[in-house]
Amino acid sequence: MKDLTKELESVWTAMSLLAKQEAMAKLIEQSHAKKETKEKALRQLKGINTAFKVDQFATNYMLSGEGMKV
Repeated sequence: MKDLTKELESVWTAMSLLAKQEAMAKLIEQSHAKKETKEKALRQLKGINTAFKVDQFATNYMLSGEGMKV
């Protein structure tokens, strides 16, 4: 299993919405999810319009890959 902690922290520490979205896109691409799941997450990411929601989405994305309930 891939450790995406570094990518998650880069999302959290990014200062602007655009920087957070770019870091989140990188996290999604680096994840072990199926191609369809990655495409869906990238589409959802485009609809997020606040930095806080990107942080939440990143956390939930990471936890769902671990089988955690989010």
